[in-house]
Amino acid sequence: MARPSRDPIEKLKTQMFMYYLCAELKLPLFGPDLAEFFDGSRRASSKWKRYIDGEKTPSAGTIKGLLNKITYKFNDKEVAELLTGFWFSPLWGALKAEAVDRSYWKGFYKNMPVRFHKYVFDKNANFGDSYKRRYPRASEVTSIEKYCDFDSYAFLIALARDSSKNCLGLYFYTLDVALYRLFFAICQHDPFRSFCLELWQYIQGYILIKDRELDAIFNITRWQEPEEKVLGILRLDEYYLGTAKQLGLVSTQLQERQFLHYFHVKGREKVAIEMEAFIENRNQEHPHLSELVKKLNALRKLRDRIRFE
Repeated sequence: MARPSRDPIEKLKTQMFMYYLCAELKLPLFGPDLAEFFDGSRRASSKWKRYIDGEKTPSAGTIKGLLNKITYKFNDKEVAELLTGFWFSPLWGALKAEAVDRSYWKGFYKNMPVRFHKYVFDKNANFGDSYKRRYPRASEVTSIEKYCDFDSYAFLIALARDSSKNCLGLYFYTLDVALYRLFFAICQHDPFRSFCLELWQYIQGYILIKDRELDAIFNITRWQEPEEKVLGILRLDEYYLGTAKQLGLVSTQLQERQFLHYFHVKGREKVAIEMEAFIENRNQEHPHLSELVKKLNALRKLRDRIRFE
C-alpha cells in the first residue's frame, strides 16, 4: 500500500515543534547532547536531524514518548503541556494545504472549543439539525479576534478558506485583515517568531486563494507586502512591546498579544507617540493611550487591570 502524500504544513509544524522543544529544554538543535536526551546515548542520531530539518514527521508514538519522557523522567510537566498544546493545536488542521470541502470545515468547527460554536452554527436550528451552518457577521469576526490565541487564529483561517471557497466576496476581505493583524500578534513569540517568514510564505502560497473572482480584493490584500516589511513591522512591534512593559501595560504573553492586536487596530503611530510622551511626562493628556488601556482592561479580571499612578 502506498504511503499517503505528506502535507506541506507538516514540514513547518515539525521544524517549529523541534525548535520549541529544544528552546524550552535548553538543548542544542543537533549533536550528542540532543541525542543523549532522547536516546540515552551520546551518539548523534540522524533521526533527530531529520525531524529538526522537517524532512520527517514524528509518529504519534514518538510524540507521546517524548512528552512522557519530559513529564516523568525530567519532571517538567509545564513544558510537556506547552508542547502538547502546540502539536495538537487545531491550527494545523486549518493550515492544511490540501483542498477540502464544506464537510471538512463542518467537522473542524465541531471539534473547536465550544465558545466558537455560536459563530458558525445556527442556535435557532430545528431539532435534529443542531449543526446547521451559518457564517458569522463581519462584526463577530472582531469578537473572535479579541481572543488573541492560537485557537482563534485557527478558527479565522478556517473561516477565510471556507468563505473564499464559497465566493463570499468582500466578507473574505474582513477576514483577510483580521488574519493579518493576528499574524503579527502571534508571531511576536516563539516558536512562531523564529519561523515568521516561513509561515508568511506558506499562507501566501497555500491559504490565500489566488483566483478570487474579484480582482480588487486581491489587489488590496495586505498579504502582498514584501518580506522586508514583515520583518520591519515585527521589529517595530517588539520595540513598542518593550515600551508597554516599561509602562506596566502587559506581563503575560496573552496580554502582549492583546496589546499588539489593539495596537494595530487603533493605529500604531498615535498610541506609540503617546506612550513615549507618557514616560517623559505622566501629567499630559493621552486620549489614544487611555482608550487602549480601557479596551485592554475590559479583557482582564479586576486584579489584573492596568492602573496608572
